[in-house]
Amino acid sequence: MTRDASLMPTLAFAAVVAALHAFGPKLRAVPGIAPDAGVSLAGGLAGAYVFIHVLPELARGNREVAATLGHDLGDSAVIHVAVFLVALVGFSVFFLLQWAAEQAIRERREPSGAVFVSHLVAFTIYNAVVVYTVPLRFQTSPALAAVFCAILTLHLISTDRLLREQFPQRFSGRAGPRMVLAAGALGGWLLAGVVSDRTVTLSLLSALLGGAILLNVLDQELPARHEVRIGWFVAGLVTTASLLTALAAAGERGAA
Repeated sequence: MTRDASLMPTLAFAAVVAALHAFGPKLRAVPGIAPDAGVSLAGGLAGAYVFIHVLPELARGNREVAATLGHDLGDSAVIHVAVFLVALVGFSVFFLLQWAAEQAIRERREPSGAVFVSHLVAFTIYNAVVVYTVPLRFQTSPALAAVFCAILTLHLISTDRLLREQFPQRFSGRAGPRMVLAAGALGGWLLAGVVSDRTVTLSLLSALLGGAILLNVLDQELPARHEVRIGWFVAGLVTTASLLTALAAAGERGAA
């Protein structure tokens, strides 16, 4: 798929993400699936995605960045772990945000305005980076990009629910913050359309996103062991692992 062609499905994905935030309070559970089953299924899907796609993608990105920067900066230990250091930044930022929110929640109060604004800014950037990385995914493998969009859509639904739970007054009933998150997704699409030469930049942003996804999936989407519906959880794991493995195998045969 060409770069220009990849922008159209990316716009559709950005519009879905924007709509998820705009209409988040009106979203309902899938009929016929109990809420705890849905959470378990989503947790399995996201958990398998982290191990089968996110972590290998970080390793590939690190090799590409090291090869590119090595020509200009020479051989350096930092270059060989650059992507993982960026991923650690993404992981740490969202860990600190969650820590700050939970400190207040343990005291039975809603987190402060500063904590809320920090969350809003971070998740707006998160949405923008998610969408910004999509065009190259479609150029590389449309099928894999479609899986990425589907799983990230479920993931962002969980993110919206988390914000509603942590900030019931500042987020749940207000349109302004939701429009900011929606604008982040559409802004990511606009940036992808404007910025074309982005090999190293995209690898580093993907690493930042990968670290954030890793923390958010482990923190938000994996259900507590005493609450998990194990059949649904295993179904999610097996579905994503099988699909991603099949797509990887097909990609290798196509490259051969």
